[in-house]
This record gives sequence, structure tokens and C-alpha cells, in this order.
Amino acid sequence: MQQVELIRATSEDLYELHSLQVEAFKPLYDKYHDDDTSPARESISRTLWKINKCPNSYFYYVTSADETVGAIRVVRDRHSSDDTVMHISPLFIRPEFQGRGYGGAAIEAVIMLWDKTLIWRLATIKEEEGNCRFYEKYGFVHSGKEERVNDYMTLAFYEKKL
Repeated sequence: MQQVELIRATSEDLYELHSLQVEAFKPLYDKYHDDDTSPARESISRTLWKINKCPNSYFYYVTSADETVGAIRVVRDRHSSDDTVMHISPLFIRPEFQGRGYGGAAIEAVIMLWDKTLIWRLATIKEEEGNCRFYEKYGFVHSGKEERVNDYMTLAFYEKKL
């Protein structure tokens, strides 16, 4: 398992964070053409809103050996009045670091950081079986809920109870 550190992103990190997100999600966008849901298509202003204005939203760089390998965002569930139910949305690792344990280390680090959270939720692309297996490896279970995005892609919703 890789050692990672989570560093809270601020509005000063906007352009770097947005660029990382586009870089990480562009291959999936090119494959699925999910114009309305792809983080690769997200505007700078939407990313800024997620950093500064979205209530109970926290972006973190995922770093290892002083190098930024990706980012993770956690958001309080809109139906929760405290931090007991949180969403990971999104987690992204730069392409050259994918498949090397950084994503799993980021999940474990964010769960340790948010130690009062009892339920973690996320959505991933159902057709990306490797992504589904990845989340299942870290204890997430398919909730049974799915949402069709377009003719090529369905979002599968996962949950992990601590």
C-alpha cells in the first residue's frame, strides 16, 4: 500500500485542481461521451463552487513523496445534519499513477480523517468493471441503485458502512 497525505485544496488551487481532474477523467469522457456528468467537462466556475461555496464540500490533494498524484472530494450527504453520512465525489488519480495503490490509500486516508463518518457513498461507471472491483476491494457494496446516463454508460451507486 502506498503512503499518501491529504492536503486540503483552496480556491488558490483552482486551476491546478481543475487541470488534474480533466487529465484524469478525459479518457473516460472520450469513451462514454457523458457531457452532463463527466468531471472532464466540468467548468472552472463549477470546480470553484465545489471548493468555496458548496456546503460541506472538501477537496483534498492526494500526495506522495511531495508529488501530487490525484485528488479526492468528500461531501456531506444532503439528508444528514452531521458528518455521519459522506460521499466521495470524485476520486481521481493522474493516469501515470493509476493502478499503483494510490486510490486505495486515498480512500483509507479519507476514512481515517473523517473518523465520525459511519456511511460512505459513491457512484462509479458500471461498465468500468475494474473501477467496480476496486471499490468493492475497499469494502464498498453495490446498493442496487443505478442511473442510466446515456446509451453507453450507467452509474452504479455504492455504499460502505463502518
